[in-house]
Amino acid sequence: MRSFHHAPRRRIFASAVAASAAALCAITLAPAPVLAATTTTWRADGYGPQNSGFNPVETAINTSTVDRLAYRWSILSPIARGSCSRQSPPVVANNRLFVSDQAGIAAYNATTGAQLWTYRFTGHPADEVPPLLTVAGNRLLAAFNGCISQSDPDGRMLAFNVADGARLWSIFRDAPMDVQVVDKDVVVVAGEDVFEPVLTGYSVSDGRELWSTIGRLHQPVSANGRVLMEQEDRTGSDLLDIRTGAVLWTSPTRWEVQAAGPAGGPLYATGPAGELARINVETGAVAWSVPAAGGKLAVDGPRLYVAQGTNLVARDSATGAQLWSRPFFSALGKPVVAGGVVYATVDRRFMVPLNAATGVELDDWTYEGVLGHPVIVNGWLYVTTGRVLDAFHL
Repeated sequence: MRSFHHAPRRRIFASAVAASAAALCAITLAPAPVLAATTTTWRADGYGPQNSGFNPVETAINTSTVDRLAYRWSILSPIARGSCSRQSPPVVANNRLFVSDQAGIAAYNATTGAQLWTYRFTGHPADEVPPLLTVAGNRLLAAFNGCISQSDPDGRMLAFNVADGARLWSIFRDAPMDVQVVDKDVVVVAGEDVFEPVLTGYSVSDGRELWSTIGRLHQPVSANGRVLMEQEDRTGSDLLDIRTGAVLWTSPTRWEVQAAGPAGGPLYATGPAGELARINVETGAVAWSVPAAGGKLAVDGPRLYVAQGTNLVARDSATGAQLWSRPFFSALGKPVVAGGVVYATVDRRFMVPLNAATGVELDDWTYEGVLGHPVIVNGWLYVTTGRVLDAFHL
Protein backbone atom coordinates (compact mmCIF):
# COMPACT_ATOMS: atom_id res chain seq x y z
CA MET A 1 0.00 0.00 0.00
CA ARG A 2 0.98 3.64 -0.26
CA SER A 3 3.33 4.49 2.59
CA PHE A 4 4.20 7.90 4.00
CA HIS A 5 7.21 8.33 6.29
CA HIS A 6 7.38 11.44 8.42
CA ALA A 7 10.55 13.08 9.66
CA PRO A 8 10.57 15.95 12.16
CA ARG A 9 11.20 18.62 9.53
CA ARG A 10 10.51 16.93 6.23
CA ARG A 11 7.61 15.29 4.47
CA ILE A 12 8.99 12.25 2.59
CA PHE A 13 7.06 10.31 -0.07
CA ALA A 14 8.25 6.74 -0.59
CA SER A 15 7.36 4.81 -3.75
CA ALA A 16 3.81 3.57 -3.62
CA VAL A 17 4.76 0.00 -4.41
CA ALA A 18 8.09 -0.17 -2.59
CA ALA A 19 6.47 -2.03 0.28
CA SER A 20 3.95 -3.95 -1.82
CA ALA A 21 4.28 -7.25 -3.64
CA ALA A 22 1.14 -6.79 -5.70
CA ALA A 23 2.09 -7.44 -9.32
CA LEU A 24 -0.35 -5.04 -10.93
CA CYS A 25 0.31 -3.04 -14.08
CA ALA A 26 -1.45 0.04 -12.70
CA ILE A 27 -2.28 0.60 -9.04
CA THR A 28 -4.74 3.29 -8.03
CA LEU A 29 -4.78 3.99 -4.31
CA ALA A 30 -6.50 7.37 -4.36
CA PRO A 31 -9.19 8.54 -6.77
CA ALA A 32 -7.86 10.69 -9.57
CA PRO A 33 -9.96 13.67 -10.64
CA VAL A 34 -11.61 13.51 -14.03
CA LEU A 35 -9.91 16.06 -16.25
CA ALA A 36 -10.45 17.07 -19.83
CA ALA A 37 -7.75 16.01 -22.24
CA THR A 38 -5.29 18.76 -23.04
CA THR A 39 -2.79 19.30 -25.79
CA THR A 40 0.07 20.42 -23.54
CA THR A 41 3.01 18.07 -23.97
CA TRP A 42 6.33 16.96 -22.52
CA ARG A 43 7.29 15.25 -25.75
CA ALA A 44 10.99 14.54 -25.21
CA ASP A 45 13.19 13.75 -22.24
CA GLY A 46 14.30 17.39 -21.96
CA TYR A 47 10.75 18.71 -22.64
CA GLY A 48 11.36 19.65 -26.30
CA PRO A 49 14.10 19.82 -28.92
CA GLN A 50 15.94 22.53 -26.96
CA ASN A 51 16.53 20.08 -24.06
CA SER A 52 15.77 23.07 -21.85
CA GLY A 53 14.12 21.00 -19.12
CA PHE A 54 11.56 23.82 -18.91
CA ASN A 55 7.79 23.60 -19.29
CA PRO A 56 6.79 27.22 -19.99
CA VAL A 57 3.03 26.67 -19.88
CA GLU A 58 2.69 24.85 -16.55
CA THR A 59 0.85 27.10 -14.10
CA ALA A 60 -1.11 24.75 -11.83
CA ILE A 61 1.92 23.37 -9.97
CA ASN A 62 3.83 26.43 -8.79
CA THR A 63 5.62 27.85 -5.77
CA SER A 64 2.31 28.32 -3.94
CA THR A 65 0.78 24.93 -4.71
CA VAL A 66 3.63 22.42 -4.95
CA ASP A 67 3.26 21.66 -1.23
CA ARG A 68 -0.34 20.51 -1.90
CA LEU A 69 0.53 17.78 -4.39
CA ALA A 70 -1.22 14.53 -3.52
CA TYR A 71 -0.42 11.00 -4.60
CA ARG A 72 -2.96 9.59 -7.11
CA TRP A 73 -1.80 6.32 -8.68
CA SER A 74 1.18 4.18 -9.68
CA ILE A 75 2.32 2.07 -12.62
CA LEU A 76 4.29 -1.04 -11.73
CA SER A 77 6.14 -2.23 -14.81
CA PRO A 78 6.71 -5.89 -15.68
CA ILE A 79 9.99 -7.68 -15.01
CA ALA A 80 12.07 -9.29 -17.75
CA ARG A 81 14.85 -11.29 -16.13
CA GLY A 82 18.31 -10.09 -17.14
CA SER A 83 16.99 -7.10 -19.08
CA CYS A 84 19.18 -3.99 -19.32
CA SER A 85 16.07 -1.84 -19.69
CA ARG A 86 13.97 -0.12 -17.03
CA GLN A 87 11.45 2.65 -16.58
CA SER A 88 12.77 6.04 -17.59
CA PRO A 89 11.09 9.44 -17.12
CA PRO A 90 8.01 9.38 -19.36
CA VAL A 91 7.01 11.54 -22.31
CA VAL A 92 3.48 12.92 -22.43
CA ALA A 93 1.25 14.09 -25.29
CA ASN A 94 -2.50 14.24 -25.97
CA ASN A 95 -3.36 12.90 -22.52
CA ARG A 96 -1.19 9.84 -23.16
CA LEU A 97 1.83 8.89 -21.12
CA PHE A 98 4.54 6.77 -22.76
CA VAL A 99 7.09 4.94 -20.66
CA SER A 100 9.74 2.29 -21.20
CA ASP A 101 10.01 -0.79 -19.02
CA GLN A 102 12.06 -3.98 -18.84
CA ALA A 103 9.85 -5.66 -21.43
CA GLY A 104 9.35 -2.83 -23.93
CA ILE A 105 7.15 0.26 -24.12
CA ALA A 106 3.66 0.97 -22.83
CA ALA A 107 1.16 3.79 -23.30
CA TYR A 108 -1.19 4.88 -20.50
CA ASN A 109 -3.95 7.38 -19.93
CA ALA A 110 -2.09 10.32 -18.38
CA THR A 111 -4.87 11.17 -15.89
CA THR A 112 -5.98 7.70 -14.78
CA GLY A 113 -2.96 5.44 -15.36
CA ALA A 114 -5.07 2.99 -17.39
CA GLN A 115 -2.97 1.05 -19.89
CA LEU A 116 -3.82 1.75 -23.54
CA TRP A 117 -1.34 -0.31 -25.55
CA THR A 118 2.03 -2.03 -25.32
CA TYR A 119 4.98 -2.95 -27.49
CA ARG A 120 7.08 -5.86 -26.25
CA PHE A 121 10.71 -6.52 -27.19
CA THR A 122 11.18 -9.28 -29.75
CA GLY A 123 14.17 -11.59 -29.99
CA HIS A 124 16.24 -11.15 -26.83
CA PRO A 125 14.66 -8.77 -24.29
CA ALA A 126 17.80 -9.09 -22.15
CA ASP A 127 19.76 -7.28 -24.88
CA GLU A 128 17.84 -3.98 -24.66
CA VAL A 129 18.68 -0.73 -22.91
CA PRO A 130 15.89 1.79 -22.18
CA PRO A 131 14.69 3.15 -25.53
CA LEU A 132 14.82 6.88 -26.24
CA LEU A 133 11.26 8.17 -26.67
CA THR A 134 10.04 11.30 -28.45
CA VAL A 135 6.53 12.25 -29.57
CA ALA A 136 6.40 13.96 -32.98
CA GLY A 137 2.85 14.78 -34.03
CA ASN A 138 0.89 11.53 -34.13
CA ARG A 139 4.06 9.42 -33.93
CA LEU A 140 6.00 8.01 -31.01
CA LEU A 141 9.62 7.54 -32.09
CA ALA A 142 11.61 4.97 -30.13
CA ALA A 143 15.35 4.46 -30.60
CA PHE A 144 16.59 1.07 -29.38
CA ASN A 145 20.10 -0.18 -28.61
CA GLY A 146 21.51 -3.49 -27.45
CA CYS A 147 23.52 -3.89 -24.26
CA ILE A 148 25.49 -7.06 -25.08
CA SER A 149 27.84 -6.04 -27.90
CA GLN A 150 30.45 -3.59 -26.62
CA SER A 151 32.56 -3.24 -29.78
CA ASP A 152 30.02 -3.06 -32.62
CA PRO A 153 26.56 -2.20 -31.26
CA ASP A 154 23.71 -1.51 -33.66
CA GLY A 155 20.64 0.66 -33.35
CA ARG A 156 17.08 0.55 -34.62
CA MET A 157 14.18 2.93 -34.55
CA LEU A 158 10.46 2.24 -34.59
CA ALA A 159 7.66 4.72 -35.22
CA PHE A 160 4.31 4.00 -33.56
CA ASN A 161 0.90 5.60 -33.92
CA VAL A 162 0.39 7.28 -30.55
CA ALA A 163 -3.32 6.42 -30.51
CA ASP A 164 -3.15 2.64 -30.84
CA GLY A 165 0.53 1.60 -31.02
CA ALA A 166 0.35 0.54 -34.67
CA ARG A 167 3.80 0.24 -36.25
CA LEU A 168 4.27 2.88 -38.94
CA TRP A 169 7.88 2.31 -39.99
CA SER A 170 11.19 0.96 -38.75
CA ILE A 171 14.86 1.50 -39.59
CA PHE A 172 18.13 -0.23 -38.76
CA ARG A 173 21.46 1.57 -38.29
CA ASP A 174 24.89 -0.07 -38.17
CA ALA A 175 25.80 2.16 -35.23
CA PRO A 176 24.14 2.82 -31.88
CA MET A 177 21.41 5.40 -31.29
CA ASP A 178 22.57 6.89 -27.98
CA VAL A 179 21.10 10.37 -28.56
CA GLN A 180 17.85 11.27 -30.31
CA VAL A 181 16.48 14.73 -31.08
CA VAL A 182 13.47 15.68 -33.21
CA ASP A 183 12.92 19.08 -34.83
CA LYS A 184 11.62 20.43 -38.16
CA ASP A 185 10.12 17.01 -39.07
CA VAL A 186 13.58 15.42 -38.85
CA VAL A 187 14.82 12.94 -36.25
CA VAL A 188 18.59 12.90 -35.68
CA VAL A 189 20.30 10.04 -33.89
CA ALA A 190 23.93 9.88 -32.79
CA GLY A 191 26.21 7.23 -31.38
CA GLU A 192 29.69 5.78 -31.60
CA ASP A 193 30.93 2.22 -32.00
CA VAL A 194 34.44 0.88 -32.46
CA PHE A 195 34.66 2.44 -35.91
CA GLU A 196 33.51 6.07 -35.72
CA PRO A 197 30.91 8.45 -34.28
CA VAL A 198 27.99 9.00 -36.65
CA LEU A 199 25.04 11.42 -36.82
CA THR A 200 22.17 10.48 -39.11
CA GLY A 201 19.04 12.46 -40.00
CA TYR A 202 15.79 10.70 -40.95
CA SER A 203 12.38 11.89 -42.09
CA VAL A 204 9.83 11.70 -39.27
CA SER A 205 7.06 10.90 -41.74
CA ASP A 206 8.51 7.72 -43.26
CA GLY A 207 11.95 6.99 -41.75
CA ARG A 208 13.77 7.82 -44.98
CA GLU A 209 17.46 8.70 -44.46
CA LEU A 210 18.10 12.35 -45.32
CA TRP A 211 21.79 12.76 -44.48
CA SER A 212 24.66 11.30 -42.46
CA THR A 213 27.92 12.74 -41.16
CA ILE A 214 30.79 11.93 -38.82
CA GLY A 215 30.75 13.58 -35.39
CA ARG A 216 29.42 13.46 -31.85
CA LEU A 217 26.23 14.79 -30.28
CA HIS A 218 26.40 14.67 -26.49
CA GLN A 219 22.87 15.84 -25.62
CA PRO A 220 19.59 15.94 -27.62
CA VAL A 221 19.66 19.63 -28.48
CA SER A 222 18.29 21.42 -31.52
CA ALA A 223 18.13 25.23 -31.59
CA ASN A 224 15.30 25.94 -34.03
CA GLY A 225 16.60 23.33 -36.47
CA ARG A 226 20.32 23.75 -35.77
CA VAL A 227 22.45 21.07 -34.11
CA LEU A 228 25.92 21.67 -32.65
CA MET A 229 28.13 18.59 -32.95
CA GLU A 230 31.67 17.87 -31.84
CA GLN A 231 34.04 17.04 -34.69
CA GLU A 232 35.33 13.49 -34.97
CA ASP A 233 38.94 14.41 -34.15
CA ARG A 234 37.79 16.53 -31.16
CA THR A 235 39.48 19.67 -32.51
CA GLY A 236 36.34 21.78 -32.85
CA SER A 237 32.60 21.92 -33.38
CA ASP A 238 30.23 22.30 -36.34
CA LEU A 239 26.71 23.70 -36.37
CA LEU A 240 24.51 21.68 -38.72
CA ASP A 241 21.21 22.37 -40.43
CA ILE A 242 19.00 19.57 -39.10
CA ARG A 243 17.15 19.26 -42.43
CA THR A 244 20.19 18.84 -44.68
CA GLY A 245 23.22 18.17 -42.49
CA ALA A 246 24.96 21.18 -44.05
CA VAL A 247 27.56 22.96 -41.91
CA LEU A 248 26.42 26.50 -41.02
CA TRP A 249 29.50 27.55 -39.04
CA THR A 250 32.56 26.01 -37.40
CA SER A 251 34.17 26.73 -34.03
CA PRO A 252 37.74 25.83 -33.02
CA THR A 253 36.44 24.92 -29.54
CA ARG A 254 35.21 21.44 -28.72
CA TRP A 255 31.80 22.25 -27.27
CA GLU A 256 29.48 19.77 -25.55
CA VAL A 257 26.15 21.49 -25.97
CA GLN A 258 23.77 21.03 -23.01
CA ALA A 259 20.66 23.02 -23.97
CA ALA A 260 19.28 25.82 -26.09
CA GLY A 261 17.15 28.70 -24.91
CA PRO A 262 13.39 28.02 -24.86
CA ALA A 263 12.90 30.14 -27.99
CA GLY A 264 15.51 28.17 -29.96
CA GLY A 265 18.69 29.94 -28.90
CA PRO A 266 21.22 30.80 -27.66
CA LEU A 267 23.19 27.63 -27.00
CA TYR A 268 24.59 26.73 -23.58
CA ALA A 269 27.57 24.40 -23.68
CA THR A 270 30.43 22.97 -21.65
CA GLY A 271 33.94 23.49 -22.98
CA PRO A 272 37.00 21.21 -22.84
CA ALA A 273 38.23 22.73 -19.56
CA GLY A 274 34.81 22.43 -17.88
CA GLU A 275 33.80 26.03 -18.54
CA LEU A 276 30.15 26.96 -19.10
CA ALA A 277 29.47 29.25 -22.04
CA ARG A 278 26.64 31.01 -23.82
CA ILE A 279 27.05 30.79 -27.61
CA ASN A 280 25.31 32.86 -30.27
CA VAL A 281 23.58 30.29 -32.45
CA GLU A 282 23.71 32.55 -35.50
CA THR A 283 27.46 33.22 -35.45
CA GLY A 284 29.17 30.91 -32.96
CA ALA A 285 30.45 33.88 -30.95
CA VAL A 286 30.83 33.30 -27.19
CA ALA A 287 28.80 35.86 -25.24
CA TRP A 288 30.22 34.82 -21.85
CA SER A 289 32.16 31.97 -20.27
CA VAL A 290 32.49 30.94 -16.61
CA PRO A 291 35.43 28.67 -15.65
CA ALA A 292 34.70 25.28 -14.08
CA ALA A 293 30.95 25.94 -14.10
CA GLY A 294 29.69 23.36 -16.60
CA GLY A 295 27.17 20.59 -16.06
CA LYS A 296 23.73 19.37 -17.02
CA LEU A 297 21.29 22.23 -16.86
CA ALA A 298 17.81 23.63 -17.32
CA VAL A 299 17.04 27.07 -18.71
CA ASP A 300 13.78 29.00 -18.40
CA GLY A 301 14.87 32.11 -20.30
CA PRO A 302 16.17 34.54 -17.67
CA ARG A 303 17.96 31.92 -15.58
CA LEU A 304 20.10 28.80 -15.94
CA TYR A 305 20.01 26.05 -13.31
CA VAL A 306 23.24 24.05 -13.44
CA ALA A 307 23.91 20.71 -11.73
CA GLN A 308 27.49 21.59 -10.80
CA GLY A 309 28.76 18.58 -8.88
CA THR A 310 26.90 18.57 -5.57
CA ASN A 311 25.62 22.15 -5.96
CA LEU A 312 22.64 23.45 -7.87
CA VAL A 313 23.69 26.86 -9.15
CA ALA A 314 21.38 29.47 -10.69
CA ARG A 315 22.93 31.93 -13.13
CA ASP A 316 21.72 34.93 -15.07
CA SER A 317 21.40 33.65 -18.63
CA ALA A 318 22.38 37.02 -20.14
CA THR A 319 25.59 37.52 -18.14
CA GLY A 320 26.50 34.20 -16.52
CA ALA A 321 26.55 35.86 -13.09
CA GLN A 322 25.70 33.57 -10.18
CA LEU A 323 22.33 34.33 -8.59
CA TRP A 324 22.21 31.64 -5.92
CA SER A 325 23.74 28.28 -5.05
CA ARG A 326 22.23 25.41 -3.12
CA PRO A 327 24.54 22.66 -1.75
CA PHE A 328 23.47 19.02 -1.51
CA PHE A 329 25.13 15.99 -0.02
CA SER A 330 25.71 14.13 -3.29
CA ALA A 331 25.87 14.49 -7.07
CA LEU A 332 22.90 16.02 -8.88
CA GLY A 333 21.11 14.85 -12.02
CA LYS A 334 19.60 17.06 -14.71
CA PRO A 335 17.35 19.70 -13.15
CA VAL A 336 13.95 20.60 -14.59
CA VAL A 337 11.81 23.69 -14.03
CA ALA A 338 8.10 24.52 -14.33
CA GLY A 339 5.74 26.96 -12.66
CA GLY A 340 8.59 28.85 -10.99
CA VAL A 341 9.80 25.66 -9.29
CA VAL A 342 13.13 24.01 -10.08
CA TYR A 343 13.41 20.33 -9.17
CA ALA A 344 16.78 18.95 -8.06
CA THR A 345 17.40 15.20 -8.13
CA VAL A 346 20.13 14.03 -5.77
CA ASP A 347 22.20 10.92 -6.47
CA ARG A 348 19.19 9.04 -7.91
CA ARG A 349 17.66 9.05 -4.44
CA PHE A 350 15.79 12.25 -3.68
CA MET A 351 13.91 14.96 -5.51
CA VAL A 352 13.71 18.39 -3.90
CA PRO A 353 11.59 21.33 -5.21
CA LEU A 354 13.14 24.78 -4.87
CA ASN A 355 11.92 28.28 -5.56
CA ALA A 356 13.53 29.00 -8.94
CA ALA A 357 14.06 32.69 -8.13
CA THR A 358 15.64 32.24 -4.69
CA GLY A 359 16.78 28.63 -4.29
CA VAL A 360 14.71 28.27 -1.13
CA GLU A 361 13.41 24.76 -0.51
CA LEU A 362 9.62 24.64 -0.78
CA ASP A 363 7.58 23.20 2.09
CA ASP A 364 10.61 21.22 3.31
CA TRP A 365 9.52 18.10 1.44
CA THR A 366 11.26 15.57 -0.74
CA TYR A 367 10.48 12.43 -2.74
CA GLU A 368 12.35 9.18 -2.16
CA GLY A 369 13.83 6.87 -4.81
CA VAL A 370 13.67 9.09 -7.88
CA LEU A 371 15.48 8.08 -11.07
CA GLY A 372 16.34 10.74 -13.63
CA HIS A 373 14.03 13.71 -13.15
CA PRO A 374 10.33 14.44 -12.68
CA VAL A 375 8.01 15.33 -15.55
CA ILE A 376 5.60 18.19 -14.83
CA VAL A 377 2.76 18.74 -17.29
CA ASN A 378 -0.96 19.60 -17.21
CA GLY A 379 -1.01 19.91 -13.43
CA TRP A 380 0.51 16.46 -12.95
CA LEU A 381 3.92 15.47 -11.64
CA TYR A 382 5.27 12.05 -12.67
CA VAL A 383 8.37 10.43 -11.21
CA THR A 384 9.89 6.97 -11.61
CA THR A 385 12.11 4.79 -9.45
CA GLY A 386 13.15 2.73 -12.47
CA ARG A 387 10.40 0.16 -11.82
CA VAL A 388 7.48 2.13 -10.36
CA LEU A 389 6.06 5.34 -11.82
CA ASP A 390 4.07 7.49 -9.36
CA ALA A 391 1.63 10.23 -10.36
CA PHE A 392 0.86 13.29 -8.21
CA HIS A 393 -1.84 15.94 -8.67
CA LEU A 394 -3.25 18.84 -6.71
